[in-house]
Amino acid sequence: MSRRPYQWWEFDQDLDTLVGRPGTDLASLNEQLLKVTDPAEPAAYAEKDIRELSRRWTQRRDFVSVRLAELFHCVQLVHDDDYVLAAVGHLGGRSDTGGVRKFMLRHDDYLREQVFWRFFEVEGGGEISLANVDKYSDENHTWTDTILALVAEGTLERSRVLRSCLEALNRDFSAYRAGWFSRLHDALAPDAAEARNNQGELLRLLASNNSATTALAVRQAQLLHRAGTLDSEGFIRHAAPALAAPKTSALKVLAILRSMAGNAAGIAGTGLFAAAQAGMDHPHHDVQRAATALLADFGRDDLLRAGSPGLSPAVSIEFAARLPRAASSGSPATLASPAGTSIAEVPRQPPWPHPVPVPDWAESEMQEHLAMLLENPGDPVAFELALSRLASRDACELLRPLARRAAKLGGNNENVVAELIFAGADPDFRFRPPTRARRSGQDQESKVSWPEDRSIVPVLYKRVREVIEILQERAEHRVLLATPTATCGWIEPAALVARFLANDAAGRDPLRFDTLAALLRLAPENRPAALEQLQKADVRPAGTEAGNAIAYALGGPPAAINDAAWWVAAARARAPFAIDGHLLEAGLAVAGQGHPATLCLRWKSETSTFKDGGKLRSYTWWKVKADAGPQGRASAEFPSIIPSAADAFQVASALEIRQSAMAFPPSTLSLAAASISWLNRAMETPDPEVEDAVLAALEVHAGRWEGPTAELLALGLAAQRAEVRIRASELFALAIPERMGAEPFAAALAHCARACVLSRWAASLADAAGISGSAATATREVLAHLLPRLERAQHGVGKLLGVYLEECIRAHVPPESAELRAWLKGFWGTSIAARNAKGLLAL
Repeated sequence: MSRRPYQWWEFDQDLDTLVGRPGTDLASLNEQLLKVTDPAEPAAYAEKDIRELSRRWTQRRDFVSVRLAELFHCVQLVHDDDYVLAAVGHLGGRSDTGGVRKFMLRHDDYLREQVFWRFFEVEGGGEISLANVDKYSDENHTWTDTILALVAEGTLERSRVLRSCLEALNRDFSAYRAGWFSRLHDALAPDAAEARNNQGELLRLLASNNSATTALAVRQAQLLHRAGTLDSEGFIRHAAPALAAPKTSALKVLAILRSMAGNAAGIAGTGLFAAAQAGMDHPHHDVQRAATALLADFGRDDLLRAGSPGLSPAVSIEFAARLPRAASSGSPATLASPAGTSIAEVPRQPPWPHPVPVPDWAESEMQEHLAMLLENPGDPVAFELALSRLASRDACELLRPLARRAAKLGGNNENVVAELIFAGADPDFRFRPPTRARRSGQDQESKVSWPEDRSIVPVLYKRVREVIEILQERAEHRVLLATPTATCGWIEPAALVARFLANDAAGRDPLRFDTLAALLRLAPENRPAALEQLQKADVRPAGTEAGNAIAYALGGPPAAINDAAWWVAAARARAPFAIDGHLLEAGLAVAGQGHPATLCLRWKSETSTFKDGGKLRSYTWWKVKADAGPQGRASAEFPSIIPSAADAFQVASALEIRQSAMAFPPSTLSLAAASISWLNRAMETPDPEVEDAVLAALEVHAGRWEGPTAELLALGLAAQRAEVRIRASELFALAIPERMGAEPFAAALAHCARACVLSRWAASLADAAGISGSAATATREVLAHLLPRLERAQHGVGKLLGVYLEECIRAHVPPESAELRAWLKGFWGTSIAARNAKGLLAL
């Protein structure tokens, strides 16, 4: 029987045994390699394979065979950055139990002296980098463990490794990849003598943008300072950038500067105090206090005066006696304003939003607009105009040139505009429900088709089908009723009546879902004149029922209507719903039968508390259920219902989210119900497209704000992405109290508090307070109502108290609420929260 051929995977597996045998050398490894490769085929190690190994981590020792082919089989490769990264990723495996990396570096002088040291020069990226390989390697089998072992035995020069780490950190690698070099340097634990040899590189690191790198440099500077070998002049030159680092590092830098200032030689120069002055601009109060105290203790009032505009009001008032500018003005709080004017003097923002008339598309620009919408299908107004124009004319010739571009955008049907184009270019095309990528319980993505009534805007796809029927000549061209006349989604009553009568005069029956969507968008102004115009018209029998629904929505009396869905939509347009269990009872007589048109939104949150790594964490989720009409369920047949994304894995496009905002312009509840679960997840798992679409929709929504709307914004203020928090802060500055009072908004925040990171709220509200005087007032009032509703021990309360203290000092307004003052008296100890509470009570 012939022997089974020796396999590549067996060679990789046998390396662990081979390198552990006494007397094994590189030639021994080559002999084993010959069992699986033909030395006459060096093309197996072509440069394209090196490029592949530099980008994808196989978790095997593939580079060993590459290096042996070079040494013993005349294979010549370019030793560029790709070659170095291939060695980083594949000189050892995920579990290098046999020490193949150590073996190769011990026995291959060229690899050790020429290639290894370039590991500290080439950053890498994606799957291949020292940081990534170590992160996903087994414990005790990482590159860090390999290098420490080789340094300990003397194969690698310790001083060179230390210096190479610092040189790598000075190359401005990304924080993730730079962290590996910091950790290796710390693991080697250099003493003061070794740190002194690399002092130049260390001082340069004080200006790093990476906080971990700066922290390493500061720790080494402390070590040198205690040993009396720190280059004082060099440290002072590089100290100012380090004072922008996080609190711990900045305070250590100021401690070194204070120690230097206490020595006669250090006081001689002005550079030390100029460097310390940079700490007055630090965002953390403790750093500001330390910098200000240093300058005050050494009599540098000139620098105190120059740096005082950067101080927070709370710190300014502590040092008011030493700040000439504050003393002369009698108002330390004005120091926080650049030009000596209070922030309250900034003009208030104008009311918002500003709906404007929807412009029509010129005939010559129709194709260009459709092409732009194809690339960016999230614009709801442009989408409505596209539906309107495609339904009103023969568009086949217009759409055919766009079909090829639509086909190139991808192999799925998530782009509804592309589906419309395909339908207009191909009479046999069949519209399909959108296909989404969703995550299963095993965190794996799969493609699923959502039924149309599971969409957050069920009526949307029914309306698309109605337009496709027209495009494919199975229905007549017509003027659509639901096209908004204002950018927020409103339809002028006169425009709706004129469209309805134009279609009726042309003998075109009403489109069911187009009419339902139009009823929900009916603007409240000028309804009597439009009703009078409709009542004077002679409507065909086929349009009577829809006409009666429109008339009732405009304020007319109930009439015989067999379609309950139209009654519900008309009733909702006539008398918008309430929440928290309140029902709208229309009590309409429908064709002689009683069909109450009811609409109820029930809003309930549930919180789960659990331990994670020894810390107590909470997660809150929302259950939103709406009922309307006889069926009592959300579907396209009853679009007056507010659908909600109750499914934890529900997904949506930007267009669907923006359409949900336009579905019912009188109230933001439709948007809140549809979007609350996504912004809840945004605190842990960002989805930029969805988050941006939700806030963009809320920014232009002209409807009433309710408690759930405030909760939606509250989640945005605590989102993981800084971009979302900034946008939410700007929205807060515009909306409070213009759209909602401070007290109800605070109640909504309290409802979300256990689900949110309060330190993110603090940063977002501080940003909002700096936008305008009205926003600063709103921030102060919201916090005054919010704080007593919070648990004192919740993480982040201290930072919220700090923001409130700043705004109270800035406005010269102490906390006046008896409830709030009683809550503040409940703090004790020396925590940040307790100090800020005492500061507020002392105002």
